[in-house]
Amino acid sequence: MKKVLKFIAIAASIFVFAGCTSGLITKDKINADTVTVYYDKLSNAKPLVFSNSNPDDATVIKELTTIVSKVGEYKIVPQDKLCSGNCQMWLKFGEDTVIGIYGDMDYGYVGTSIDPVGTEAMYLPEGLSKCLRDIVDVYGYTYQSFRGKVTAVHEDSITITPNDDTSEIKTSDSIVVSITEYTKLINGETLDALTTRDIPVDSTVEITYDGNIEESYPAGIPGATIISVCK
Repeated sequence: MKKVLKFIAIAASIFVFAGCTSGLITKDKINADTVTVYYDKLSNAKPLVFSNSNPDDATVIKELTTIVSKVGEYKIVPQDKLCSGNCQMWLKFGEDTVIGIYGDMDYGYVGTSIDPVGTEAMYLPEGLSKCLRDIVDVYGYTYQSFRGKVTAVHEDSITITPNDDTSEIKTSDSIVVSITEYTKLINGETLDALTTRDIPVDSTVEITYDGNIEESYPAGIPGATIISVCK
């Protein structure tokens, strides 16, 4: 009976391995028309999108595809080798294949959706984590700022009207800016830390964010990096 169970366990592992690697990670099955790199999601960093239709992106896509397609390097991580933590980067090919990477480790998961943990920890091809970090260093962390007048203050957000000379006013005349534990809320002159109770209605604030504005009304900025109270 033990031998039968052991055989079933081995077969299941082979099935999982085949399904996660050769079933998803092969050059002929990877949709490399569009490759998206998600990173630093806690700070709402804007994903990096690379398209094969752009000659400047082709080199990045080729490099990532070459590394990811090393099927023989995917191996299930033993439980006693796992470290606690969550994925910090995700690599998405088209709309089908997602690879999540744990911190600076060379393991993660292979699946079809972005997940903080994933369902099966696997060693990933050597160099994939470093390659993604190099890409983020070159292309990532592009934040922008604009000013506006505060029209309402809530416990974990503020509503503002962008100034007339901003590009954001063209998107909406009312934007709700969410404040998370990762948002720096400061006095623009002294740089002292503030809370929402310190923000007067009608005051001017400068919002630093990743450029992502949710299309709704009021529009929404899901998580500003810095909110600076100007006056």
